[in-house]
Parts: sequence; C-alpha cells; structure tokens
Amino acid sequence: MRRALLLLAIPLLAAACGGAKTSAPETPPATTTSAPLLTSPALTTSVSAPLVEIDACTTADLAVSAKEGASGMGHRSTIYVLTNTTGVPCSTEGFPGMAFLDASGNILRDTVARGGGTPAPVVVKAGESASYSLDWTEANGATCATSAKVLVTPPNDTSHAELLSQVVICPGRPVTVSAVVPGEAGPG
Repeated sequence: MRRALLLLAIPLLAAACGGAKTSAPETPPATTTSAPLLTSPALTTSVSAPLVEIDACTTADLAVSAKEGASGMGHRSTIYVLTNTTGVPCSTEGFPGMAFLDASGNILRDTVARGGGTPAPVVVKAGESASYSLDWTEANGATCATSAKVLVTPPNDTSHAELLSQVVICPGRPVTVSAVVPGEAGPG
C-alpha cells in the first residue's frame, strides 16, 4: 500500500518542483450540442398579416328594420335587425337602448329593461346583420298607448335611428330588450 501511495505521490511532487511534467488525461472542453427542434403543427407559428382592429358599429353604420316576432297570450315581440351598410366589418356587444314615440313625436317611454341573453361580441361584416328582440305584454283593461315610431340606439353608442314601429306601452308592464346576437332572427 505504501508503494502504491508513493507511486501516486511522485508525479505530484515532480510537477510541484518543476520536474518532468506528467499530467492527468486531458478532459475535453465542455461542449453544448443541440438536438433538432421537434415541432408539431399545433405548436408552429406562421407569419400572417397583423390583426386589424374592428371599430364599434355606430348608428351611422347601420340600417335598422323591424319584423314581427313571437306572440301569444298577451305576449308580443318585435325583432329589430341592424344591417351593416358600410364596406368594412364593425362590432357590437351588449343591449340596445330604445324610446317609444306617439304619432306627434311625444315620448311614451324612454327606458327598456335588459332581458334575455348574455352579451357577447358580435362582428357584423359588410352587408350582414345582427339583431335583438323587444318583448312586452299587453294588459287587459289597462289604458295602454301604441307607439308610432321607435328610436333605436345601438349598444355603446349615443346616436339613434328612428323608424316606424308599433309597440304597445302599458303602465306598470315591462318592455324588455335582449342582447344583440348575430343574424336576423334575434335570440333563439
């Protein structure tokens, strides 16, 4: 054992005293290697056109029309259709505002309750439409008034469109609008 230790110590002493150089086997320098990247179609990214921000639909962008909705047992509804008349898409989200006018232009009611549906963004492409429903009930024996015109204010806008539309306004009876949805049929 002493002999083995002595044999190991001689090269170390020689190196320390400047004698014959012996060295341990050289360790190769550390290298980094890289494996080729594995990609899957789901993880690859492609270069595409930048995202285009879509402006909000305003009253000036939309033609508003009305058509009869469901009715029965004193319940009535009208579907209001908002058609994009511009050459570019616009977006809308939420509940519209409405006011109801008599034939002389006097306001019968200028508020509506928010009813069915959860607002979600709706992109209205050029020439396409979004819609919502207006629902109300008629009261037997109550003194009700029928509108000659309505004012429709798209969600998040302050201007309104005026159109001919008859809605029966009864005291104490709610008039409810749905959230705007894609297409011309109103909410399902």
